[in-house]
Amino acid sequence: MPEDDNVHKISAAALKSRGLASITGHGRTWAALITDAGTHYLEHGNYPPSDEPPVAVAAARRSLRKTSPKLDLGEGALDTLAEAKALIKQLQEQGPLTVADPEESARARYRRVLHACRVHHLVPHGQELRFTGRSSGDIVIMLSTGSPADASNWDRIRTTARTVTTNLEALRSALETTTVLNSVSETLRPRAIEVVLGLAEELRAHELRLGVNVKLKTPKLFIQVDTRRRSLELTELLEEVPHVPTDAEQRELRRSPWKQIPKFDRVPSGRLHLKIERDGSHKVDLGRQSYTYERNSDSWSDEKKKLLESRVREIARAIKKGVVDDADAAAREKQRRAEAHEAYEREKAAERRTWEEVRERARAKALLVQREVVFARAFESWQGAQELRDFARQLEAEATAKGLLADRPRLREWLECARSRADEFDPVVNLEHLDDGVFDAEPSVKDLRPHMEGWDPSAPHKHYSIGRDSHEAQAKHAPEPRAWHPGMRDRPIWWRR
Repeated sequence: MPEDDNVHKISAAALKSRGLASITGHGRTWAALITDAGTHYLEHGNYPPSDEPPVAVAAARRSLRKTSPKLDLGEGALDTLAEAKALIKQLQEQGPLTVADPEESARARYRRVLHACRVHHLVPHGQELRFTGRSSGDIVIMLSTGSPADASNWDRIRTTARTVTTNLEALRSALETTTVLNSVSETLRPRAIEVVLGLAEELRAHELRLGVNVKLKTPKLFIQVDTRRRSLELTELLEEVPHVPTDAEQRELRRSPWKQIPKFDRVPSGRLHLKIERDGSHKVDLGRQSYTYERNSDSWSDEKKKLLESRVREIARAIKKGVVDDADAAAREKQRRAEAHEAYEREKAAERRTWEEVRERARAKALLVQREVVFARAFESWQGAQELRDFARQLEAEATAKGLLADRPRLREWLECARSRADEFDPVVNLEHLDDGVFDAEPSVKDLRPHMEGWDPSAPHKHYSIGRDSHEAQAKHAPEPRAWHPGMRDRPIWWRR
């Protein structure tokens, strides 16, 4: 830089004092490098969450706020301040605010309101005010805590606002410079641009916006309907003409007569075709092929006496009517689904009540069978213990009569083992085997199943793994409650097996 040109050096020094740049060298040879904080400031418009402005600058700002006189707000400034407070409250309660491509007057008003938010320190402590769209495109405003999640969300919003727009000037630029209209021939492209711009103007009268998304690899046009987007395609119709074999194709046919050449060629027709997808239309890509489901779409084409540019108003009215019709259809479908869901819930509730009744009856039957089995086994155990003691007593009496107990000490041990074994399974000696827990033991799923009348014992639905015949056979052979009597037998006890 010339020695008398200090403009850039002054700017570099100011950036250095704010921690956004670093300076090396002096005199005529010096260099300025951007810092990490400077890179973050360029991308986000503020300092990184972990960095703060230099102490000197922060102190100067604090002293300036202390010494600055109280602002004398006029009537217009008071209105702006009230709007600023309302904006902060709205952001706190409803989240980010989006204003789609506003008029210049509205954009200027938002700039004044945002300035008032900062000047009067209305932003809550620990948060920062972020916005985009000061001069063009959609306005997006949000309060951020500076967390990584908020930063990532803001980056997505900021980049999308720059590449997805309904601004007419940006739309014209995209139509002229991107590949949106690549399917239209060069001679027809000026007409196509005028059709799109004219339709965008007409749609604004119906509170709809036509925009372009240049963020995609293949830029696309769309119509903004509330929070949804409907794809719009403007293409040139192709017509078939007889194919005239080229010299190369004729030579190839002479060498290989079995080869085939196309009979027709598809060439541009000079006619525009406009298609707008409505609710229900979508495309499914399957590798090299793709299937388009056009269950609900509108299309218009150039006619001999009516070109698309002369039918823009008609098309805009049809688009608006399609939006209203789709909204009505969506409302009817929502109501139908709600009614179907209510009917389903009523059916499931009735099914559950029936299942609970069946399960309660099955539980009573299973409990009776379970108690019967436990008590019958206890009776058999008591009877077995009595028989074992009688047998040991008779054996001891016979051995005593023959005088064998003194000569055979193992025989006495056998008798003691038999009596102790009888005490082990005798329910009279072990009354805890018939305590309340055994009497009120909850039947298992296996115990309930024979009494469930075809229902699943674990969930309110039929037991689908077995058929009707199996249900009938199961119910037929299910153990029924019966009167208990002392001679009941279940499985043979261990010494009778």
